[in-house]
Amino acid sequence: MSIAAGAFSKGLAASCHISSRGGFDTHGNSDNGQSTALRGTLSDLHHLWEQLELQGVAERTTVIVGSDFGRTPWYNSNNGKDHWNVSSMMVMGNGVVGNTVIQASDRLANAIKVNPVTFLPDDNGVMITPALVHQSLRNTFNISNSPFSKEYALAGDFIPLFTG
Repeated sequence: MSIAAGAFSKGLAASCHISSRGGFDTHGNSDNGQSTALRGTLSDLHHLWEQLELQGVAERTTVIVGSDFGRTPWYNSNNGKDHWNVSSMMVMGNGVVGNTVIQASDRLANAIKVNPVTFLPDDNGVMITPALVHQSLRNTFNISNSPFSKEYALAGDFIPLFTG
């Protein structure tokens, strides 16, 4: 994270990928494993932001925390949780309106539709899909009309998930 922040400040890099230590793939003893992984990830995020501020690039940086899948809302026979098709993500920093939580799942962690303006549950709303998230990121970073974005077009709705 220190190297990434330094590379950003010198114009040597525009992005980086950081994996959490040990990950969140806990199919057994889930509560202990998830708590430990979350503490480590939050500590790493704090360190990353300190480094970005130290290098003077925090105000120009956007941090996206996500996963390729979520966890089941129930425990398996090993007191763990298996893969689930609904996940969470956190986005913070430059270009992102803060203090917004979009709760697009029901009490059983099934995806639900939300109103595209209020982000409240709405049967007539939109489903937040990976394509919708990516389109919103492209719009946030003003790259939705770039040749690369046009070559890899996304289908579906657009709502301003990060910019309010």
